[in-house]
Amino acid sequence: MKRMHFIAVLAFFLALPSYSSALPLINAEVAAGGWMQMPSGDMGVSRGGVNGTRLDVDRDLGYDSEWRLTGRFRINLPLVLPNVYVMGTAMDFSGTGTFQNAFDFAGQRFIANTPYDSSLTADQLDVTLFYGVPFLGIFTLGTTAIDFGINVRLYQLDASMTQGVNSFSESTNVAIPMAYLAARFEPIDSLGLEAEFRGLAIGDSQVLSGIGRIRYNFMNLPFIVTSFIAGGWRHEIIDLDESGIHVDATFSGPFVEAGLRF
Repeated sequence: MKRMHFIAVLAFFLALPSYSSALPLINAEVAAGGWMQMPSGDMGVSRGGVNGTRLDVDRDLGYDSEWRLTGRFRINLPLVLPNVYVMGTAMDFSGTGTFQNAFDFAGQRFIANTPYDSSLTADQLDVTLFYGVPFLGIFTLGTTAIDFGINVRLYQLDASMTQGVNSFSESTNVAIPMAYLAARFEPIDSLGLEAEFRGLAIGDSQVLSGIGRIRYNFMNLPFIVTSFIAGGWRHEIIDLDESGIHVDATFSGPFVEAGLRF
């Protein structure tokens, strides 16, 4: 059910550009693709006053790199209205592992040196309200733009562990406010270089996200649509402890996407 909800949200925002071309002074961009997520770090689940054992996602849980779906929609609005940027990312890992000692997960004791199956889901939806630096496009002849604003990241966290007949899980939803900063440079019509940063660091918790993108505009339909392909690198640092689910991990890797600009 939760994955269907996530896909439905993506589908809603990916459908919006069909309306934007009919509105004056509004332009939009939509893209979909895949991101190869290479995980490192650890996670654990606490419950009932029992601290969960930190398990390495690679060595102890057996999580491998995974290609997952991404989609984004961006619309630039006129006058003083904030621009809107929505991005959805599926993050889901599973694997089989063993641990040399008995360990605790979700308040339960698991046996040492006995195989277990586990999974970690951290689906995320970013909703950003932002403004561009005024007049920068005029001064740079339309080649450069810098955006700044506020991002809210919605996480859907779920962690589970199964060993024999014992199976335990924990799930929660969390909203995290973050700063947003982005820059774009298009020296020629067919080539664009882009960077995005989202971040929050409070005490021992932090969520940092960086994206570097190079895009090629390969089809131009005058006054209507530009289509493009793009690729780059995405790096995520997540250090959170929410409802007993503790994740201290890094997810990074290349991504590819294709899209339309209206």
